[in-house]
Amino acid sequence: MVVCEAVSKAWKTLENEEGYKRCQEIVEEAKSRVDEAVCHHVVDGKLIFWGRGGELNVSDICHI
Repeated sequence: MVVCEAVSKAWKTLENEEGYKRCQEIVEEAKSRVDEAVCHHVVDGKLIFWGRGGELNVSDICHI
């Protein structure tokens, strides 16, 4: 029952224009934080996966 109430509350928030805009702002902020976190883990154009090296082209995100 708790899940249904949570989904109902989320739906009502997104139906409201102000609530939708607030949610979009949160999503955009989260995207920029993730991009920033990714850039902090880039060394010589390679993304470091917490101890494991993995190659990934991150020039679009980090502007390197």
